[in-house]
Formats: sequence, C-alpha cells, structure tokens
Amino acid sequence: MVFSQAGLPFYTMPERYAQLAPRWIRDGDESFPAADLARLERPCPALELLPARERYEPCELHGIAL
Repeated sequence: MVFSQAGLPFYTMPERYAQLAPRWIRDGDESFPAADLARLERPCPALELLPARERYEPCELHGIAL
C-alpha cells in the first residue's frame, strides 16, 4: 500500500510499487510510503475516448454508470 501526500491509500502490486519510487514520510512515530498523486492515479484511455454523454449512461449489464 502506498499513500498520497494527503494520506489517501492506494493498493499496488510489487512491480508497480517499484515504479512509483515512493519516499517515506514521517508522521510522529509512524512512517509510511508516499508518492505523488499524479503517479498514483492511472489514466483510463478507453473511458476518455467515449463521448461525454455516453460516459454517464448506465451499463446494460450492470445498471451502473461508467
């Protein structure tokens, strides 16, 4: 698990963790790995290619919006 600078948790795989190059931040007696939010958020190219109106239409299979 890696945290953003604001303390939001992000779960990662070991390979991804090595790519993030996290730095350790100390909070009192505790230390935790943190990385920049831009590196933690993954782009979603397939979703970005959809027209805006289609992004919010419910999925036919699940009934929830993308």
